[in-house]
Amino acid sequence: LFKGLTQASLNRDEETQLELVKRVVVFMTLGIDVSKLFTQMIMSMNTRNLVQKKLVYQYLCYYSNQNEEKALLSINTMHNDCSHSNPIVRGMALRFLSSLKTKSLIEYITGPLAAGLVDLAPYVRKTAALSAAKLYRLHPKAIRNSTVIDTLYDMIRDSDTDVIANAIFALNEILENEGGMAVTNTIVLHLLKKIQEFNHWHQCLILGIIYNYEPQGEEEILDILNLLDPCLRTSNPGVFFAICKIF
Repeated sequence: LFKGLTQASLNRDEETQLELVKRVVVFMTLGIDVSKLFTQMIMSMNTRNLVQKKLVYQYLCYYSNQNEEKALLSINTMHNDCSHSNPIVRGMALRFLSSLKTKSLIEYITGPLAAGLVDLAPYVRKTAALSAAKLYRLHPKAIRNSTVIDTLYDMIRDSDTDVIANAIFALNEILENEGGMAVTNTIVLHLLKKIQEFNHWHQCLILGIIYNYEPQGEEEILDILNLLDPCLRTSNPGVFFAICKIF
């Protein structure tokens, strides 16, 4: 494997390289130690094949979480891919970068995370939102001492519904000790006006927020109920019962 991966990288033989990378990952999942192939696997990152990149990321994350020196080598590779021209590669790199559980490397992750939250591609933004929640579990201060929370609130007004839902999920995770994200009348009305654009799971997430919100006065209650009225025609039982709880 060592010789094959090295030769495939030098010869730019992508087909052979992919097959060898698959074999390495299979051995890894079987519990066989293939950590000595770390350098060769990093060399295998230089590919346009997204399947191969994802497999190599899985390998790098697995061994990086066991060895800080290897984590530093991995983080440079992933850091570069966070600026890749392909948004799928950027999102994938950010997702795996935030999966590294080495606290000493937090400073290398916060920059790509902040850039990902305002990326032009919705896929990268929604990935970055979930990455913020993962990073918070590892190092709460790194998130609280940054502008990430403010950016997540701004993302609630995003044009993409998946981005909005992931931002809400991340805020509820980060602000769990304070009772979840702060909800205002403006946020409630904005979400309700777009609610039918969300998938059923995300609708339940939003309806849970509405349920815990305390309206200020009868006029606001009527506005909320009027916006919810069309949703009663839903065919999804989870959404229907969530709406009934609010009524």
